Order: sequence, then C-alpha cells, then structure tokens
Amino acid sequence: MESPLVQLKFRLTWWDLLMATVRATLQQKILWITAFILGAFRTGMILNHGGDPVPAFGSGIWTVLLLLVVYLTVVPALSLTQQKRMAGLEITLDIFETHLRIQHAFGNSEVKWSAITQVDSSGDALYLGLGPGKMLMVPRRAIDDPKRWNGLVGFCRGKVARKSA
Repeated sequence: MESPLVQLKFRLTWWDLLMATVRATLQQKILWITAFILGAFRTGMILNHGGDPVPAFGSGIWTVLLLLVVYLTVVPALSLTQQKRMAGLEITLDIFETHLRIQHAFGNSEVKWSAITQVDSSGDALYLGLGPGKMLMVPRRAIDDPKRWNGLVGFCRGKVARKSA
C-alpha cells in the first residue's frame, strides 16, 4: 500500500466552519448578480419617478450592501446549524502524489488532484476548491513550521497548475 507524502491531523472548530462557509458564500455568483440587479432596479425606479440621480445611486448602493449583509448573515447561520456535528471533528488528511484521502468519524473520501480547481492560502487556512460551493479547508495550525506550511501550499499549487497546463 502506498504511503502518503504528508499526513495531517486537525480538528475543525466553529470558526473554521464559519470562515469556510462565508468564503463559499462569497464565491456564489448568484449572490452578486441578484444584489446588483436589485440595486440597479431600485436606482431605476427612483430615477423613473423623477428622483435626483445622486440619492438614487446612493439608494441602489445601500440596497446592494443590505442584501449582501443579510445574505452573509443568514446563509452562514443556517449552514452552521446544519454542520453542528462537524465542529470538533478530527480529520486526517493524507496527501499522495496522485490524490488526497480525507478520513473522519463519518467516513472516508478520496479526491484526485485533477478534481481540484483552485488553491488559495489566504488567511489562516489553505482552501482547495472542489467545484462550485465545495472546498477542502486545511487550517494553518495543522502544520506548526512555517517552512513546511509554505512547502505544502507550493506543492498543492504546483499540482493544480500542472493539471491546467
């Protein structure tokens, strides 16, 4: 049996789940399209009724911002209530040359490198995009050494870059 290049063990916290949910929510194109269409509609309605362009434009911007705040509050809250069993879950991530293996109390799964669409290491985690609304998050605390962390991020970026080249 093939042994992993790297094995990571970590526990998911509520904060991890919240950050992953907010990040996935922000990547939803329908959120942005809806917010801007409704903001433009509000601006157009004010202008069509003889309103001043500056307040009309400001009202449209406030509409967009309000929708974003509501969406970014409601969706993560609902998602966290459904994911409550995930908080505190210990995850083992085995990284192989050809795939990743994720193991936890609720089951096991494997992800081929070819299925990963995006690698982002902003903030305190590494995010591996698995398609619309799906991602694998590895918290930075899973690796204490900054050099090893940067090596992992570089390895993941290299695997995904080679796939798309």
